[in-house]
Amino acid sequence: MVPPADLPRLRDSVRQPPRAHGLARSRWRLGDLRAVRPALASYSASGLRGLRRRAHMRRVRGRMWVHSPDPDYQPKLVRVRRAEALTVRYPHRVLVYSGDELRLHRQPTLAQTYARSGEEARARLAPRANHVRRYQGALDMQTGRVVWRAGARSGLRALCACLAEVRQASGARHVFLVCDTWLVHRHARVLAAAQRWHVQLLWLPTYAPWTNPIEKLWRWVRQTRVHQQQDSAAFPDLQQALASFLDAFHDGSHDLPHYVGRQHDMSGVTNA
Repeated sequence: MVPPADLPRLRDSVRQPPRAHGLARSRWRLGDLRAVRPALASYSASGLRGLRRRAHMRRVRGRMWVHSPDPDYQPKLVRVRRAEALTVRYPHRVLVYSGDELRLHRQPTLAQTYARSGEEARARLAPRANHVRRYQGALDMQTGRVVWRAGARSGLRALCACLAEVRQASGARHVFLVCDTWLVHRHARVLAAAQRWHVQLLWLPTYAPWTNPIEKLWRWVRQTRVHQQQDSAAFPDLQQALASFLDAFHDGSHDLPHYVGRQHDMSGVTNA
């Protein structure tokens, strides 16, 4: 019997590729555990399955990911966390927004859904060009308020206009806007607009979308409004549905900061 103290080491083993343990394989099999943990050499298949359950391991589908190569990964996140801490300490004086862009295409994307047994879950394609509508959004990570605008393009003019709307929504409070290092975000005109509207930009690590909370809001949009949508023939209806979805957060939301992983103390914070 493997003692409980050894289970974390077993989990750490399978977090590494099998080749790191001398196995000429790219994926783990349950029986491979015998080769990397000598104490398991006498375990039967049923014994290994029981051990897997005790170690809270399960067979899952792989997921693509990209490691951020940014050498300033941690310092950038520290600056963002410090700004967020200011919103908790001075909620009436400081705001932190998470900003990003979303592309809404006319044609639907596919995802799992329910259908009758033996029938297909079809997503209707429109016999037209796959037009795109671009959205700029900023999520107040403390109150859940969403400031957004949409247009046919997402360029310098649209980004500068979004900065102006963020300032208008924030009153006299100091504003931090957290965004990625897309070249357009760092353009001289955008930097000048941020300075003019007194919005302090904070940069996220490169190739690290998981560090941007508004990405989870966009994921929510795709899951509830885009995947398997049936409005491709009436693209304005799809745009109106998305506008109604985003407008629901105009005055803030208690649940949205929790959904995107920002569960700060909400006491004393207003939505104004």
